[in-house]
Amino acid sequence: MVQPTGPTSMLQALLTMPVKRAAAAPFAPPAAAVAAPIAPTVTPPAQSVQMLVALAAATNEPRRDPARDAEEALDELERLHAELLAGRAKRERIEALKEWTRRRGKPQEAELAQLMDDIELRILVELAKQERG
Repeated sequence: MVQPTGPTSMLQALLTMPVKRAAAAPFAPPAAAVAAPIAPTVTPPAQSVQMLVALAAATNEPRRDPARDAEEALDELERLHAELLAGRAKRERIEALKEWTRRRGKPQEAELAQLMDDIELRILVELAKQERG
């Protein structure tokens, strides 16, 4: 019978060797094995940053984050509800909610668009209540 040689026989030999158990000390890598964190050294060229600043300044309409807009509307609704519980809503709050419905955008993401539609519907209901009462 021919014994196989090569990596398979070496693996079999390693698997059959008795294992030495270390004391119950926790594993700690040697100090030389622990590397210090390396700080990133890549910095953007100054021309690129200047170009981005110029481009941002050149746009007429500031970019709006739809998620931030939705959060802003919810905050205004919470303030309105707090004012209603205290007695009467402030006119500024009503105007802020009307302004939000006029300037809100349509996000690309379907779920966020649906959420903003729901928020707008809630605002319109609250505005209708205020005009009626």
